[in-house]
Amino acid sequence: MYRNNSFIISQIRKLASPMDMIFLGANNLIGYLIRFAQKNQTPDHRPSLWSHVCLYVDLNTIMESTIGFEPYRHGSRWDNGVQYYPLQERIKTSAYNCTLVHWNLTDSQRDKIYKEAQNLFVD
Repeated sequence: MYRNNSFIISQIRKLASPMDMIFLGANNLIGYLIRFAQKNQTPDHRPSLWSHVCLYVDLNTIMESTIGFEPYRHGSRWDNGVQYYPLQERIKTSAYNCTLVHWNLTDSQRDKIYKEAQNLFVD
């Protein structure tokens, strides 16, 4: 299946506000295992469409909870917290399925979510 990553990225940049959620469904082995593990939670008991969820930060950045090995770093490290990633790289590697959830939040609420996520940031 052909995906137009440039179109997906441009639409996210156009429509998203900070702290909106992006659901992603990766089509690689890890993504499939995550989606498959959720099949008992879906109404039709089929693998979920989503393997990742992240928060939109700005035109080039998302934040995501992470644990274990991350392919965006050199080497591996076991951690559990929030990391920042380039929007373009995350879409490129994990957007076999993609949807944006735009929350009707005030700027104050968005700032509070961002600050809470920053408190979980892993150095």
